[in-house]
Amino acid sequence: MDRLNELAMLNINEAPSITRIGFWKIGRDVFADDEFADFSSSIADILQKKRARVPDWRDWDHMHAHYVLKRDVFLTWDKPILSIADELQNRFAMVVMTPEAYLASRV
Repeated sequence: MDRLNELAMLNINEAPSITRIGFWKIGRDVFADDEFADFSSSIADILQKKRARVPDWRDWDHMHAHYVLKRDVFLTWDKPILSIADELQNRFAMVVMTPEAYLASRV
């Protein structure tokens, strides 16, 4: 955990979000991508059928914005997001990992 302060030095920033009426921040948020929006709905249905936790809408919005902005790596400790890392990698070439795993890969 003590290496987490290195994230800022590596120019790692918090992800923006998808534009939503009432939650939109001009200059930070981005517009949605239809393919990713469809994927988030279908994977949420699959997770619910497996009785697995589903990322909440704010988490989906952050991942969605990450994809739209073509960022390299999505860092999170959120278990529902980490549980779909393989699907995100296969479908959208999104790399999802914990901050600790990312820092360990940079050694």
